Amino acid sequence: MRRTSVVTPLITSLFVLCVIFHGCATKPQKPQELFNNPTVDQVSEGILFFQNGEYHRAIEVFKDVIARRPGSSLLSESQWMLARSYEAAGMWKEAVTEYTFYLQNYPRSGHAPEARARLEALRREARSSTRIVGLRSLPTGGPGGLSPGRIEAYRRRGINTLVVPLHDARGVLFKTDRAPTTSDHLDRIVQLAHASDMMVFGEVSPGEMTWISLAHPELADLVYRPGVKKLVRSKRPDLFNGGVWRDLSELLRDALRSGVDGFLLKVSVGPNEGWSASTESDFERAFGQRITPAVLSRGKSGEYPSIFWHWIGWRARRLTQWVGETKAALTEAKWGVVLTEDAVSSPRDGLVDSAQDLVALRGLGFDYYVISAARPADAKMLEPRIEILLPEVHQRILSVPSPTIDSAASRLAAWGGVIANVSPANTP
Repeated sequence: MRRTSVVTPLITSLFVLCVIFHGCATKPQKPQELFNNPTVDQVSEGILFFQNGEYHRAIEVFKDVIARRPGSSLLSESQWMLARSYEAAGMWKEAVTEYTFYLQNYPRSGHAPEARARLEALRREARSSTRIVGLRSLPTGGPGGLSPGRIEAYRRRGINTLVVPLHDARGVLFKTDRAPTTSDHLDRIVQLAHASDMMVFGEVSPGEMTWISLAHPELADLVYRPGVKKLVRSKRPDLFNGGVWRDLSELLRDALRSGVDGFLLKVSVGPNEGWSASTESDFERAFGQRITPAVLSRGKSGEYPSIFWHWIGWRARRLTQWVGETKAALTEAKWGVVLTEDAVSSPRDGLVDSAQDLVALRGLGFDYYVISAARPADAKMLEPRIEILLPEVHQRILSVPSPTIDSAASRLAAWGGVIANVSPANTP
């Protein structure tokens, strides 16, 4: 009696859903016929298991309905609830399969919009929760060389992520009205990769976006040449100028429309870079001291003056500030930052040579920290420090110029992922 009293409202609800959403494969039965239908009892039992959190029992019930009652008017509801049960049980691969079957069989049902949303969310989660094994390269001939067959060959080698450049020195490689477009291939790459459940990260190097300073000379950087003791205008944009970063945020927002999963940010400023007039005036306001390259020279003792370290620390903080604001403006994307070896092995050298402060960058909460190592031995030497500085293993991504993808993937033991810089000749 107790079971009947609980199930009866479920039967009534099931009938109403069937009528409202047209989820059933055939014409709905009358209410009195439903109460005498053994399939209704079985489906209602499965729904009861689902509501009570007994997802594995619900799965068995709905699988049985689908297998034994192919002509049932409640078949679509069983297929829907089977997918929901798999998802609730954490069996995401099976849930993806069942949601896909559901949409193939009942594309216009009332549950179809939610099924599509759940399917995309599961695929996105599956991509982002996987250990990254990435390839930073495009096949010879550019995006035209990417095909479903090549993507599948990558998958067989264990690659689950493509890292593609979003720009070159002349312009960007996707559609936008904010910059010159030299080649529009990002949409195609993302489409092919996502069809195989692979992630796509766009690699961004703001300092290499020379078209910015060509179009806007006021945003160009000044570089100090010690040999001639002069400041020389650079082709590179001034990365301490907020206007550069605001333009970059809008540009990356356009890139997101292609469906790219995230961005890898390569940003560093050398010790003789970043001498624009706006940078000097900003520093003077902050410290009350006028800064010039001449005052930063080592003294007779071989030590740098105190203002040198004020300058170096301020540069790193300012760069971190702009990086953080750009990341915060695009929270829908995953983010990785590319670090130099010095930023990990010798933080002081990292500040001087690249204006990178790993501790400050870690505070921004990046999803991934990509550490470049020129040789396998260098990567091995970095491991003790990286384990201290980045205790979360999944955040550590090793970037290496590996001769083959297989040898790069073999280094995953101490890292959360690996990105291989390989030539097309060494890929399938």
